[in-house]
Amino acid sequence: MRREFYDLLAEVYEEKYSDTLNRKMRDEEKKLLLRYLKQGNVLDIGCGLGYHSKFLKKNNFNVYSLDISKNMILMGNVQNGIVAEATKLPFKSSFFDNIISIFGALNHANIVLFSKELERVLKDDGRFLITVANALCFKNILRLRVKKKGKIKIRIKGKTYSTNLRYYTPNDLKEVFRNFDIKIGSLYPKSIFLPFLRNFGYYLILYGKKI
Repeated sequence: MRREFYDLLAEVYEEKYSDTLNRKMRDEEKKLLLRYLKQGNVLDIGCGLGYHSKFLKKNNFNVYSLDISKNMILMGNVQNGIVAEATKLPFKSSFFDNIISIFGALNHANIVLFSKELERVLKDDGRFLITVANALCFKNILRLRVKKKGKIKIRIKGKTYSTNLRYYTPNDLKEVFRNFDIKIGSLYPKSIFLPFLRNFGYYLILYGKKI
């Protein structure tokens, strides 16, 4: 169902995610990518229409773009586009200098299986930067709840489509990625890595290195 959902989302993606807040977050994500990645091969997991892939190509990275949705890759005219799951990466071991997954893909995938694939295909001292939905974001705190599961919905031609969504806490990420050297912050729309404040952004940012 996730694949079908994102095939449909490709048709309205620009309309849904081109508001001022999302544009500000995209600008902040570009700064983070240049700050934390090192030159070399990059795998962009959940590339969507290729926003981050195209930006990295312009900055002289060798980019491979992966998504479960063929429509996303086609409509974004993404080069080196590969249709595959984040938990079954079709690459040899120790191939990538960097792996990114920005704005959504890991809110659906089994993140434990993903972490094992990340460790397999990343080179020693390889970098990764991912964002996931934050269970402790300020909206949930105001509602006095910790939200771990939800849905993302779109409406196309009068019909509503949805797929399941997973939220994470900083402690969830620390447990799953305990074999890596990691740093956790949040994004909404600016990135924050200060203790306490970093917990409440809409997305958690996880930067790490393979050790």
